[in-house]
Amino acid sequence: MENMALNFECLHDHTAGTMTCSWLFGRVQLVEYFRLAKTYVLIDDVVKCCCDNLTIDEFVRLQCACQRAAAELL
Repeated sequence: MENMALNFECLHDHTAGTMTCSWLFGRVQLVEYFRLAKTYVLIDDVVKCCCDNLTIDEFVRLQCACQRAAAELL
Protein backbone atom coordinates (compact mmCIF):
# COMPACT_ATOMS: atom_id res chain seq x y z
CA MET A 1 0.00 0.00 0.00
CA GLU A 2 1.27 3.46 -0.85
CA ASN A 3 1.79 5.84 2.07
CA MET A 4 -0.31 8.97 1.85
CA ALA A 5 0.07 11.93 4.20
CA LEU A 6 -2.94 12.96 6.25
CA ASN A 7 -2.49 16.55 5.01
CA PHE A 8 -3.38 18.34 8.26
CA GLU A 9 -4.37 22.00 8.03
CA CYS A 10 -5.71 24.45 10.60
CA LEU A 11 -7.39 27.71 9.57
CA HIS A 12 -8.70 30.55 11.72
CA ASP A 13 -11.48 32.78 10.43
CA HIS A 14 -11.54 35.68 12.85
CA THR A 15 -14.54 37.31 11.18
CA ALA A 16 -16.68 34.18 11.56
CA GLY A 17 -15.12 33.29 14.92
CA THR A 18 -14.15 29.79 13.83
CA MET A 19 -11.18 27.49 13.77
CA THR A 20 -11.21 24.59 11.33
CA CYS A 21 -8.78 21.70 11.60
CA SER A 22 -8.92 19.39 8.61
CA TRP A 23 -7.30 16.21 7.41
CA LEU A 24 -7.24 14.58 3.97
CA PHE A 25 -7.90 17.85 2.15
CA GLY A 26 -11.07 18.52 4.17
CA ARG A 27 -12.63 15.05 4.22
CA VAL A 28 -12.37 15.08 8.03
CA GLN A 29 -12.99 18.41 9.75
CA LEU A 30 -13.05 19.60 13.34
CA VAL A 31 -14.76 22.99 13.47
CA GLU A 32 -14.82 25.16 16.60
CA TYR A 33 -17.34 28.02 16.75
CA PHE A 34 -15.90 30.20 19.49
CA ARG A 35 -18.91 32.50 19.91
CA LEU A 36 -21.30 29.57 20.28
CA ALA A 37 -18.90 27.37 22.29
CA LYS A 38 -19.76 24.50 19.92
CA THR A 39 -17.49 22.00 18.23
CA TYR A 40 -18.49 19.92 15.23
CA VAL A 41 -16.87 16.89 13.64
CA LEU A 42 -17.64 16.38 9.95
CA ILE A 43 -16.61 13.46 7.77
CA ASP A 44 -17.24 13.86 4.07
CA ASP A 45 -19.41 16.93 4.85
CA VAL A 46 -21.71 14.95 7.18
CA VAL A 47 -21.91 16.08 10.82
CA LYS A 48 -20.86 13.12 12.97
CA CYS A 49 -21.03 14.84 16.36
CA CYS A 50 -21.56 18.17 18.05
CA CYS A 51 -20.13 19.06 21.47
CA ASP A 52 -20.77 22.03 23.73
CA ASN A 53 -18.27 23.86 25.93
CA LEU A 54 -15.30 21.52 25.53
CA THR A 55 -12.31 21.91 27.81
CA ILE A 56 -8.91 22.12 26.17
CA ASP A 57 -8.19 18.50 27.17
CA GLU A 58 -11.49 17.35 25.67
CA PHE A 59 -10.78 19.27 22.47
CA VAL A 60 -7.32 17.69 22.17
CA ARG A 61 -8.82 14.20 22.66
CA LEU A 62 -11.42 14.95 19.97
CA GLN A 63 -8.68 16.22 17.67
CA CYS A 64 -6.76 12.96 18.15
CA ALA A 65 -9.93 10.97 17.42
CA CYS A 66 -10.39 12.94 14.19
CA GLN A 67 -6.81 12.18 13.18
CA ARG A 68 -7.41 8.45 13.79
CA ALA A 69 -10.63 8.62 11.76
CA ALA A 70 -8.75 10.26 8.89
CA ALA A 71 -6.06 7.58 9.03
CA GLU A 72 -8.76 4.90 8.74
CA LEU A 73 -10.06 6.56 5.56
CA LEU A 74 -6.69 6.15 3.83
